[in-house]
Amino acid sequence: MASTLFFECSVCGLKDNICTKTPKTNRESMDINDAWVNSMLATGQGFSQLRDSLEMPCMAKETYQNFHKNFSAVLKEVSWQKMQAAGEEAAIAIQAGEVDDDGIPAIAVVTDVLFRSSCLQACIIGAKTKKVVFASTRNSYCCICERASSKLEPTNSHVLQEVEQIFYCHGS
Repeated sequence: MASTLFFECSVCGLKDNICTKTPKTNRESMDINDAWVNSMLATGQGFSQLRDSLEMPCMAKETYQNFHKNFSAVLKEVSWQKMQAAGEEAAIAIQAGEVDDDGIPAIAVVTDVLFRSSCLQACIIGAKTKKVVFASTRNSYCCICERASSKLEPTNSHVLQEVEQIFYCHGS
């Protein structure tokens, strides 16, 4: 997926090369291959869907698996940091005596949910530490519903109901 694109201006003759691979020193940008693997994971898909959906050459399966492995390691580290942030919120609540009858800390949070036609993103932030304690993206795309829709058959809203249940029942 990473490529070097060669450009030549037809007016002035200026030539330039642009690489789609982000230099390792730029932490604000994501490498194109990392972005593809991340998008596949965020939408509940994998290598086969990536390969089949592109109208251009795709990275090899082994390359995809290496990027997946590296991304999973980063995701594990970020998840651990989120659990630690939640632990900080819990410790603050316990110190303040904000616990229920079973001793479970009552944590005040701020939430933000963004719902687009096929994607739900949610973020939960601890009110006291201002740290993210939960973040997730869910996709409501269902190949069975999509196939039915393309054949003008009735579709089922079961996927959206499952996504809503994940977020609205997450804390209960």
